Amino acid sequence: MLKENPYKLVPIEVKDAEVLALIHAECFLGQQVWSKETFKDFFTSNNSWGRVIGWLAVQGEEPCGFILARKIVQECEILTFAVKPDRQQKGIGRLLLGHLLKEMEIPIFLEVATDNLAAIKLYESEGFEVLTVRRDYYEAEPGQPKKDAYLMRCLN
Repeated sequence: MLKENPYKLVPIEVKDAEVLALIHAECFLGQQVWSKETFKDFFTSNNSWGRVIGWLAVQGEEPCGFILARKIVQECEILTFAVKPDRQQKGIGRLLLGHLLKEMEIPIFLEVATDNLAAIKLYESEGFEVLTVRRDYYEAEPGQPKKDAYLMRCLN
């Protein structure tokens, strides 16, 4: 018998900015975290750079993770993607990414830190491939060198 999925995906709206910022801060501790204002700007500023879309994974009333992307003509870029640390390895990331792939039947791009092995494994399992390395792409903690990132693509 199949186990029922306990997570519901709901479209992200500007009102979710604070929740997104809290999850982002928890997931990217010691890295470049995005503020509530940053998330609000994606939905309220001039969208000449594309339409921002995303989904929040919720169990009951508790937000567990989210994926945020931007559709630009016939391409999509994942802007950020996070699952609360205590909810990782439960299929939430795969659920969010799979939903985006299903909704955006166009090429999808993303950047991921070259040392984020769990994320890279997930992306590769869903058909993403490494296109190039972006040197010194991510800011690091003070006194630490910047991190490299892979630019990845799924032709979907």
